[in-house]
Amino acid sequence: MLTYRSSTDFDKSLVLDITENNDGRKTYFTYSGFLTAEQAEQFAKWWTDKWYWGYEGIAFTRLQPDNTTAVFAERYNSCD
Repeated sequence: MLTYRSSTDFDKSLVLDITENNDGRKTYFTYSGFLTAEQAEQFAKWWTDKWYWGYEGIAFTRLQPDNTTAVFAERYNSCD
C-alpha cells in the first residue's frame, strides 16, 4: 500500500491525500482532501472518463465519518 500527497491533472493546484493498493490485477485508490462534495463528484467523473476505456476504471464518492467526501476508484492494471 502506498500513501502520499500529490496533485493530478484534474486540478494542479489541488493537493490530495492518495492511498493506492495494488493486488496485481487491479489498483484501488482513495482520494481525499477535496474542498467541497461537488468538487469530489467532478473529480470522480473526470477520473472515470480518463480510465474507463481500456482499463474499466470507475470512481465514486462516499461521505466519510468526519463529514468530508472522499473518492474511491479502481481500475485494471492493463487493458488486455
